[in-house]
Amino acid sequence: MLTITIEQDKQSTTVRCSGRIVMGMESDALRWTVLAQTGPKIILDFSGVTAIDAKGVGALVQLHSWAVQSGRTLTVLNPVYQVKRLIHLLGLAAVLNLEGPELKSRVKSDFEWDEASFLAALSDWDQDRSTGEPASCVLDANIEAVE
Repeated sequence: MLTITIEQDKQSTTVRCSGRIVMGMESDALRWTVLAQTGPKIILDFSGVTAIDAKGVGALVQLHSWAVQSGRTLTVLNPVYQVKRLIHLLGLAAVLNLEGPELKSRVKSDFEWDEASFLAALSDWDQDRSTGEPASCVLDANIEAVE
């Protein structure tokens, strides 16, 4: 289950998430909630996120792409260690705007993406070149918080 709370002020919109961002209603709810925001700066507070899977990471990637294309900024604030680790392992830390304590000190990635490579890979991922149909991406990653 995912709980989403929205706080708005003149400068930004903060979307506070608590629970799991996984395949199903949770990842869709996050995506549609963020896409409905009209402000120029959107902050995703992930301090309460306990798990994220491939669908959740895919939602983050799509939201980042949308923000770039629409001239907005999207920041992932205070992701828990498991979420930070997955983002770094996937090489997305250089692309996604992460903020919070110790973001790079505990997790290192073997590779990083620059913005142009990331958007090109996203474009390739979105469509299968041979058929023109939407492509699928399989990623077995469900990391639970350990307390």
